[in-house]
Amino acid sequence: GTGLSEDEPKHLTRILEQMPWDAINVGNHDIEVTETVRYITSSTNMTTKTGTIITPSFVESWGGRYLTSNVILNGDTGDTTMGERYRFLRGERTVLTFGFLYDFDDASPLLTVERVEDVIQSHWFQRVLRGEDGDFDAILVLAHFDVEHPLVNVVLMEIRRVCGKTIPVQFITGHTHYRGFKQMDEFSASFEAGRYLDTIGFVSFPYSNASAVTEQVEKEPNDNHNAVLFQHVFLDANVDFLRKSLNIIQDEFDTDLGEALSQFIEDTQQSMGILNVIGCAPQKFEIENRLNETGSLWQLYMDEIVLNELLQHDTGAMFMQSVDWTFRHDLFQGNITVSDLIAVIPQDFVIYSIAEDIDYSTLKELISIINAEKSGYADDKLPRFGVSAVCEKDQNQHCADDDDVKSYHVYSVDNNVRYLTDQLNYLTNRTFQSHKVLVGNQQYTVKMLWEQYIGNNWSCDKQNSEYYDVATTSSYFSKGVLTTVLISLAALLLMLLLIIKRSRAKKDMYTDRNIIPTDATAEDENLGKETT
Repeated sequence: GTGLSEDEPKHLTRILEQMPWDAINVGNHDIEVTETVRYITSSTNMTTKTGTIITPSFVESWGGRYLTSNVILNGDTGDTTMGERYRFLRGERTVLTFGFLYDFDDASPLLTVERVEDVIQSHWFQRVLRGEDGDFDAILVLAHFDVEHPLVNVVLMEIRRVCGKTIPVQFITGHTHYRGFKQMDEFSASFEAGRYLDTIGFVSFPYSNASAVTEQVEKEPNDNHNAVLFQHVFLDANVDFLRKSLNIIQDEFDTDLGEALSQFIEDTQQSMGILNVIGCAPQKFEIENRLNETGSLWQLYMDEIVLNELLQHDTGAMFMQSVDWTFRHDLFQGNITVSDLIAVIPQDFVIYSIAEDIDYSTLKELISIINAEKSGYADDKLPRFGVSAVCEKDQNQHCADDDDVKSYHVYSVDNNVRYLTDQLNYLTNRTFQSHKVLVGNQQYTVKMLWEQYIGNNWSCDKQNSEYYDVATTSSYFSKGVLTTVLISLAALLLMLLLIIKRSRAKKDMYTDRNIIPTDATAEDENLGKETT
């Protein structure tokens, strides 16, 4: 998310309601927090002199296009579906559309998520597949689970059993945040279009009894028809790429509705204060870079932010945090707004003290255990857990095997506390009680660490040239030597400029200069940052 996302998403929903989608599906983050569920499912009544004005809820505002095939809203007078179970998309042909969520166990108590395996055996699902509620030419399944999740095949097999082997079935999946495609059988495919709206996915699939299907099957009965009948394209979701893909010039690309929506989004952001600049990043930090790579977001976090802001006053302190889904976005060079930081860390983790008086040999064994499995993150470039520690010998580096610290105080974050505590209990045969770390009366969070570090080190008023490569494990220059080299280069450059200026003094070189707009040299990677 961004700063527009709140537990009661009153700003975000007003933006989403303007989108012209024919069908949308529920996701797990939509239904985790009770305040959010209550807000998006509750209509409001306003009494006026002329009567009562009823404003529909966010879900109701979609007019049956918000699909929740297996999510039930619990009520005092009986349970009802949160949205609609299914929808017929009607044009020249009719597409039967469902909207499933995986078997999610952590939903708000206001809701019940039915098991997908049970729903596909229910009376209503069987009735719709048999065509008793209307005829259809193809089936579209919006599914908030991985493109290759076993539930994709579970749903497909039931559709095949009832509807036959040639009814076209297209799955549009999500949740696992990558670009993916899988051919399920000759007349079915599963597709996932990236993450966080970095991708616009395009799919093309046939309809039942279409001449293309019939001709293809009759012409080549033993060949793979899927590759011809089911096609897909991944489009980068930035304005420049989309404009070029559609071969539309800039002046014709923007629409009145699009410009109005962009302005509405910016006005909303301004009113919330999330466009306020909190600092300036000296370079781009990438979420998927290895710990020893230049510009690694994780090395910045562990070796700079955690060590300097959390552990600096506690020799013999150690911090551990799992890498999966901690950060969600790269941090770009330049101004950092409140919304930018939320995009990097949408879920603010609470910091806990989980154990004290732990010897280093035990911690080495713990680290070996928790990092024995691959992280499954960023193609396993990163360990499963990141670790930072303050050692007695060198407080700016990770602890060495010959570390002299006799015992450690271990910290982590709320979603890792139980797992790490259980491991330590087992390794030490002790029982540890974790507790939140407080700053005054306020609980300490990961986002607070970032805000402190940015405020202390990345002021936009300071010269960030002094900041050099925090993501390198070794440097050929000390800061003093680097500064001397930079000063010498600057002096040399000044001398060259003076020589050039004198050589051109007799000529009028300043009457017809070409000024290049600053955005004309922007790299493609930064275009997506400015896309609404």
